[in-house]
Amino acid sequence: MRFLAGLTLMLILSFCRDTKATVVLQYHHISESTPRVTSTSPELFKRHMNYLKTHGFRVLAMAELIKLLNQKKTLPDKSVVITFDDGYLSIYENALPLLKQYDFPFTVFVNTKAVSENSKQFMSWRHLKELTRNKGTIANHSVSHAYLIRKGSGESESEWEKRVSQEISVAQAEIVSRLGKSVKAFAYPYGEFNLALKNILDSMGYIAFGQQSGAVSVDVDHQAIPRFPFGGSYGELKDFAVKVNSLPLPIASVTLLDEKDNRLIDHVLPSKVKRPKLVIKLKKSHLKKNSHNAELNNERPQDTKRRNADLKDQDMQNINLQCFSNGLAQGWLTQTNGELIYQSKVDLKYGRNRYNCTAKNRKNNRFFWFSQPWVRVAD
Repeated sequence: MRFLAGLTLMLILSFCRDTKATVVLQYHHISESTPRVTSTSPELFKRHMNYLKTHGFRVLAMAELIKLLNQKKTLPDKSVVITFDDGYLSIYENALPLLKQYDFPFTVFVNTKAVSENSKQFMSWRHLKELTRNKGTIANHSVSHAYLIRKGSGESESEWEKRVSQEISVAQAEIVSRLGKSVKAFAYPYGEFNLALKNILDSMGYIAFGQQSGAVSVDVDHQAIPRFPFGGSYGELKDFAVKVNSLPLPIASVTLLDEKDNRLIDHVLPSKVKRPKLVIKLKKSHLKKNSHNAELNNERPQDTKRRNADLKDQDMQNINLQCFSNGLAQGWLTQTNGELIYQSKVDLKYGRNRYNCTAKNRKNNRFFWFSQPWVRVAD
């Protein structure tokens, strides 16, 4: 697996209360005759579902996840949410029979224009109605699956906001009209979002899902919920097992900087910013120092003094946190005042990029995971 090679900083990460997590799975096609990069074969999908069943995972319906997040309740450990994007016909033909066999709830995010146009590669409203009778939830993926963060030529901010709001509200109304119900959950087309789009969805009462990888904690950003995408070279059973057992990296704060250390308000970058910096501060309430390492651990009364102290540079020298830019391992720039600063050593490509950071919990072999998306746009 690509993320297992990398840096040599040492950290023993132990299981702690607020690292219980839900993992959201993302699929597109369940087929062997569709584009490989977004396809999972029916046989491999069956192996994924069987793994969940035989290893005692709890599969949550979307409404249950929304309720837990809104009530700020601790998420059940070893739980997953199964999602599909775009509403392809192969979901109905190849995934639905297996989901019914395992009695798993699931969610399909649909772009309503494609459904209404009766394209052969997409499900119809009749297909979607049948999914809802079999523990399926149909949710919002916009009307047209447009690049929502990108303004049209000459489009003003207010015009963009109106257009994007209509993409969301019209799709939601169509789903409710056709199927009788839905949930306030949205999947960003192409996984692209920015602060302005998040604010629109927040004001409309939605939780929203990206395509950056990672597990979901109780304090997740409700408009930037991570999912693990499967398809192409991602999703072999060993890779799947690592991801569904992953935990959220316990991060106190994230700061985004450009090459000159100017703060960025968004991860959508102007073209002149080619190698942005990611500044991570771990939750000090879970770092425990001893003579050999720093350790994430359960809180105990005798740790009070340590929890209230600032993390020192020497603590950070013992962190085995591996970070990757678009699959390539890179090094930390600095570790100072309890912060880890990471920067790609090569220019990010135009379009979507990620910095993925993982650290292994040596006591149970589960991985703590964090992914920072970037979108670099041309002028």
